[in-house]
Amino acid sequence: MKRHVFRPDLSTRLLAGAMAVSAAWALVAGCGDDTRASVPSLSDAGSDAVVDASDAADATPAADADFGLEKRPSNPTCLAPARPQTTASVHLERVFPDLQLQDGLMALAQVPGDGSRWFAALRNGLLVSFPAAGASGVPTVVADVPALAGLPIQTGGEGGLLGLAIHPDFSSNGRMFVTWTCRGGPADMCSTVGRLTSTDGGKSFGDYETILPPFDQPAQNHNGGGIVFGPDGYLYLSFGDGGSANDAFSHGQSVEGYFSKILRIDVDTPPPAGETYVIPADNPFAGGGGEPATFARGFRNPFRFSFDRASGDLWVGDVGQNAWEEIDIVLSGGNYGWPCREGSNAFSSDPGKCPSTVGLIDPVYEYPHVGGASVTGGVVYRGSAIDAFAGSYVFADYVTREVHALTFDPTDGSARVVRINESGPSAAWVSFAEDIDGEVYALSVFPPEIYKLVASEEPAPSDFPAKLSETGCFDPSDPTRPVPALIPFDVNASLWSDGAEKERWLA
Repeated sequence: MKRHVFRPDLSTRLLAGAMAVSAAWALVAGCGDDTRASVPSLSDAGSDAVVDASDAADATPAADADFGLEKRPSNPTCLAPARPQTTASVHLERVFPDLQLQDGLMALAQVPGDGSRWFAALRNGLLVSFPAAGASGVPTVVADVPALAGLPIQTGGEGGLLGLAIHPDFSSNGRMFVTWTCRGGPADMCSTVGRLTSTDGGKSFGDYETILPPFDQPAQNHNGGGIVFGPDGYLYLSFGDGGSANDAFSHGQSVEGYFSKILRIDVDTPPPAGETYVIPADNPFAGGGGEPATFARGFRNPFRFSFDRASGDLWVGDVGQNAWEEIDIVLSGGNYGWPCREGSNAFSSDPGKCPSTVGLIDPVYEYPHVGGASVTGGVVYRGSAIDAFAGSYVFADYVTREVHALTFDPTDGSARVVRINESGPSAAWVSFAEDIDGEVYALSVFPPEIYKLVASEEPAPSDFPAKLSETGCFDPSDPTRPVPALIPFDVNASLWSDGAEKERWLA
């Protein structure tokens, strides 16, 4: 599949700068063609409106000799309109508003074939359950994971109870798997995976068995979090490079150990004596040459991943370092480049960390940091409620708090990304979930809230101005001239402007 890159254009950067002006309404970008319907013109604004701005200086109230203006000029036209509605065909709608979840909602899942309830993982180590219909009040605690495991949980850094995966045959075996961080080691952080078993259909879990024994983390970030059953019945797990920054511990390209990898293990076949899982025979290093549990490698922080229900493709969001966030479709034996590359872009040339760049796989989509970014891998929509949205990959950014839908043009493979929550909500998106019907839910870790992806009504035509002459702030016949209501001002210390001349007004 082709690699796709989003690069913000000049108008995007200008708009971002314009919105930073306090108590002023200035449209610096997006004011291009004249095809948009205009807002009420100055001629409709009443006697206080002056269309010819050539007399603006004379119309501005005289400044007091000591300070400021004697009175504020009348401003009937330069008024900020309502924010335009999103044109996305879907939006996020809050569900379970009466549910009293604790802070630290990390993951959500339903038992395969049973849509009557949800299980949620909380960062503090509790596993809770609540009904899918009419949920309210405090959810039922069904397991205290660290208490059952007999290990203290580490919730500092990026730690805690990070994810859960319900066994496909839960109705018969009552098994659920969790990935979490414990205390121990030089950084007081270790990662482990365990199996919970319920004998009462999930009302409680009284048994815990270690599947992936605790292993020390060298830092308290990039500690894992992904845990999913694949369509092949195997359990997939993800772990980052051990944290700090710039692949400080040289794990990115190492074929040994669990770091910087997506693992694939068999948790159903009885393991050999002394083992807790079985290595699938077709794993890339099943016969030697590297960590046998490896499915793919070369990741920085593959915190969230999922399988497309229709195609079986494994999608992962890999959190970037300084400049790029990436989305990958993961292949068995694939090497996704960290730290040789950040996305598709060269990063480290240190031969100790990047011994070779041969065979590295580029992301299917990447986007640059704009004010800091951290991709939250999502899911491909395969529900039935929004037919036109089928096949869209829904993902988020934890830092910018945006949720997007990614699709590819079937003719040329070009990427199209649409923001879903342009009109809200804004939240710290930590993960996504699917119900048994394939409908998609977005989870906010703080505040602990759950949103469902639903179809949007056709938005009303927007009257948001497309150009300066439509804002009511400038003369429609000459958008370089402000209306008299605007008050000119200057600054004591201006920002670097690369030779550009600036004029400033406030309304």
